[in-house]
Amino acid sequence: MTDAMYRPVPPADGEADLARPHFIGIGGMGMSALAMLLDERGSTVRGSDIAESTRTEDLRDLGIHVDIGQCPSNLHPTPSVVVYSSAIAPANPELRAARAAGIPTAHRSHILAQLLATATRPVLVTGTHGKSTVTAMLAMALGGDVAWMGGAAILGGYNASDGHHDEILVAEGDESDRTLEHLTASVVVVLNLDDDHPEAYVDRNELLDVFEPLCRRSELLVISADDPGARQLTARLRERPQPGLRIVTFGEDPQADLRIAQVRTRADGGSVVAVHDLDPAVGRITFEVAVPGEHNVANAVAAYATARAMGTEAVPVADALSVFPGIERRLSVTGACNGVTVVDSFAHHPRAIAADLAALRPLADVRLIVVYEPTGWARTAVLGADIGRELAAADDVLLLEPYSTNASSLSGVSSKGIAERITACQGRVRLVADHDEVPTLVAALARPGDLVVTMGTGPVAQLGPHILEHLAQSSDRAR
Repeated sequence: MTDAMYRPVPPADGEADLARPHFIGIGGMGMSALAMLLDERGSTVRGSDIAESTRTEDLRDLGIHVDIGQCPSNLHPTPSVVVYSSAIAPANPELRAARAAGIPTAHRSHILAQLLATATRPVLVTGTHGKSTVTAMLAMALGGDVAWMGGAAILGGYNASDGHHDEILVAEGDESDRTLEHLTASVVVVLNLDDDHPEAYVDRNELLDVFEPLCRRSELLVISADDPGARQLTARLRERPQPGLRIVTFGEDPQADLRIAQVRTRADGGSVVAVHDLDPAVGRITFEVAVPGEHNVANAVAAYATARAMGTEAVPVADALSVFPGIERRLSVTGACNGVTVVDSFAHHPRAIAADLAALRPLADVRLIVVYEPTGWARTAVLGADIGRELAAADDVLLLEPYSTNASSLSGVSSKGIAERITACQGRVRLVADHDEVPTLVAALARPGDLVVTMGTGPVAQLGPHILEHLAQSSDRAR
């Protein structure tokens, strides 16, 4: 099944002039990171988005001009290049106006490729799940003074920094729109490979066909030894060895180059992890992972393996990972009121949903309540039954209709199939038509000791503060 959201990205016409870039959709994942990095490097950056967000606030805090609302007048003064992402339709008024005026335009992947090419040692973190977390973890593990760009901000900070030297650039590589084909990095990290984007890939083989050339263009590949898709990719590369490519595997697999020896879960949901280092002289080394869940253990081990393979000393890497605070929207706590804790999750694929619910279940004293918003028409149509099966692990699910920024032949696919699967798996679900209903419904449902999760990639993320407000109001009325 395909979705009109996927449009092949045109080839770059050459290097973009980054002196005065204008970003369309500047609050989007990856776009704000590019804008921040270019601003730190001296570019005069402007941008626009359709609504206010945490990212637009961050950009303004850094002195970057952001317009809300997208129209041709935003292109004054005339930028040197207009940057857009795959979420921006060709009919976008700013993009159309730029092209009509002859202003150069470039997809965000081409700007990222240009920045990677300027780094002495570019590092690209890829895979279906965990990219943003590992990108931020790796930046810290390498000493905290490297340039980096990710899809989510470190808690209490931003999602990009130019660091203090230009030798290394750690960046997140997005596979969703096939633009990995434009990128080259000397170090590539592959965390996992799942069928997450039915709008862009027919099957996993097509996904492997995009990842394999990227890996062959690199000098060092750090890749999971546990994930089935990653193992397929490693097998392809070893069947036809690439001269000059070093492959380092990590995970629980006994044959992994860097092997997880032991994991102990702490009462607060974090973990204590012991690994067998790449260097036999170092042997076994232990570090802590504050963010909850087995998947975050794998993320931290990926960052550790990469930093060690790049030559960073073991103890500083372990120490840095032990104090990593987490990133926004990846099981980050929004707040608590009257004994009810509200947590935010970016999970939208069945595997990620299962991982986050498993991580949160021990932290819920009573019930686990999920407010879930599906992402994309194609994913809802193809993966809806699997999503419903995983959501059934919650005690109650408030299910919103799908969120998408693009029109499609599948537009109008509903959440009904997800709800039916939740019910078939003995779960409790209520379909909710309007986001505005959610805070009132949660306030009526939640009791002290419950944990409420807002889950998905879209506007559901904005509901957490409103839920807390209604919880406070309901408590006041009860007095």
